[in-house]
Amino acid sequence: MSAENAPLAQELPSYQNQQPATAMPVTAAVGVPVVLHAVQGPAWKTGIFGCFSSFPNTLMSLFCQCIVLAQVSSRLGNVFGGYKGVLAGVFVIASLAGVFRLYAQHDWNLILAHGRPVDEFLQDEATKFNEAAIFMTLVLVTFVAWLRGRVRGFFSIPGSVVEDCCCSLLCHCCTVAQMSNQVAVYAPGDCNPGPRDTLPAYYVAVPLQ
Repeated sequence: MSAENAPLAQELPSYQNQQPATAMPVTAAVGVPVVLHAVQGPAWKTGIFGCFSSFPNTLMSLFCQCIVLAQVSSRLGNVFGGYKGVLAGVFVIASLAGVFRLYAQHDWNLILAHGRPVDEFLQDEATKFNEAAIFMTLVLVTFVAWLRGRVRGFFSIPGSVVEDCCCSLLCHCCTVAQMSNQVAVYAPGDCNPGPRDTLPAYYVAVPLQ
């Protein structure tokens, strides 16, 4: 039989002609760090020293703390008396601390002007006024630390009571500004010192085991 009349050789499909692949182990190069992408959990929008990111927020936290703290309270569901309760309470506490401080300074000025012998009555009075001013200041610091803990709990932000107290004591105004920014008290172009709407419930997705 001639080559021209010989039956054509059956050709296998291309996918059947492929050689089986051999699995090769994947090894990391020595000295090359492996980057693992972790899931970012709840966190503060700004750090404790990020108060300067919003100039109006910084000024309000520095000079009008009673309004800012009252607005934060209203955003958290009117905790601790709500807007009016916190506004009145913080204003009274801050005012008393300032008045006691002024009276103490006035007595110390009289003592310095009087000279020797030192007027013991004025000295005792000045000491008591100083202690009262310190007590009122610590009450305000404690309240800010407690409110920061409520903000952390609402947004499920990691932290501790010790951290809240240290932030409130060592950087009081920055802590107030951080809370204000976290609960979005201020909106761009809006300068309303009144109460704010309550934040909706915040849920954190928990991965299934």
